[in-house]
Amino acid sequence: MATYLQIACMGAFAESITVNTAAGSATMQAHYRAPWMGANMEGIPIERASHTLDIPNADLLASGAVVGDTAVVRGVTYHIIEVSVDDSGMARVVLRPS
Repeated sequence: MATYLQIACMGAFAESITVNTAAGSATMQAHYRAPWMGANMEGIPIERASHTLDIPNADLLASGAVVGDTAVVRGVTYHIIEVSVDDSGMARVVLRPS
């Protein structure tokens, strides 16, 4: 079961994405995070090197998406390179630009 915070974030920040699998395509809501670079309070660089999606487990499982399939986010096609499903009700999908 997704937490209240996860549900609130999905409602506020989710966008429509399309996952393409061998069985077809599915459109769902996901929270997209692009790579970024910044610095912490001490000036030490921190970064997120990957494109990621946070998707409700139920939506991801219903789509049948697996590593090797593709996802279209903001008109850009990405390959799914990692899928991590946990017991919080959300899945993290790591993407690589095609």
